[in-house]
Amino acid sequence: MIRLVNIKREGSRIACNIIPEDSKEQGFLEVDLLDSKIIDCELPPKYEWCTGHVTHAEIKLLEMATLDDLPNERLIMWY
Repeated sequence: MIRLVNIKREGSRIACNIIPEDSKEQGFLEVDLLDSKIIDCELPPKYEWCTGHVTHAEIKLLEMATLDDLPNERLIMWY
C-alpha cells in the first residue's frame, strides 16, 4: 500500500509526495508525462526497499494525468 498526497500536474510533469505503508514520513515522486519515466524519486529513510511501491505509484500517476479533475490524494492497494 502506498498513499499519494499533494498530487500536482505542471506542464509535462506530474508529481506527488509518497507515503509507503507504515511510514510516518513522506517521500517524493515526479514523472515525465512525455516519455512516461521517473524524473525524481525519494523514499523516506528506512523505506528504500519499497521500489515496487514506487512502480505502483508511477503507473497510477500516469493514469491520473489524463483526468481533467486531478485528485489531491489517492490510496493505492494491491495484493
